Amino acid sequence: MSLLEITIAFGVLSFAAFATLGSMETTLHLDKSNSERAIALRAAVGVIERVRAYDYGADFQDFIDHWSNPANSGFDIDGLEAPEPESSYGGTTAGSQTGTQGYTQGGTTSYGTTTSRRGGSIAIDTSDPLRTRVNVEVSWKGQKGNERIVLPMTFTGINP
Repeated sequence: MSLLEITIAFGVLSFAAFATLGSMETTLHLDKSNSERAIALRAAVGVIERVRAYDYGADFQDFIDHWSNPANSGFDIDGLEAPEPESSYGGTTAGSQTGTQGYTQGGTTSYGTTTSRRGGSIAIDTSDPLRTRVNVEVSWKGQKGNERIVLPMTFTGINP
C-alpha cells in the first residue's frame, strides 16, 4: 500500500470515529432529557391524582380555596433542578387567564405577590361558570434552559 492510500484510509476511519462519538454524545443528552421529562410527568400525574382525590364534600368552593392557597398549590420535585428565573414574561402563560385564583409564570407561583420559585404549581381557572379548569405545571432547568409540561384537568357541571 502506498502512503496516499494509508492517509486516505486513516482519514475515512477518523471521520467514522468522530461521527460515532458525536452520535453517542447526542444519545446521552437525549437519555437525560427523556429521564427529566419522565420525572416531571410522574410528578404532574401524581398531583393530578391528589387533586382528583380531594374530598370537597358538597362545597366545591372549598376545593377551589384549598388548591388556590399558596401552601397547597406549589410543590417541589425530587430529581429535577429548579427552573431559572426569567427576566420578563411576554404574553399570557398557562393559567393566567381571567378568573384564575393562582397563576404561574416561568415556574414562579404568584398570588398577587412574588413567592419563591418552586418546581410545580397548580392553577385554578373559574372563568367559565360551567367548567372549572385545573392546570398542573411542572417546570425545571433542563440542558437547553427552562422546560415545562402542563397537564390540564376540567371539572364540568359544577357551579362554585
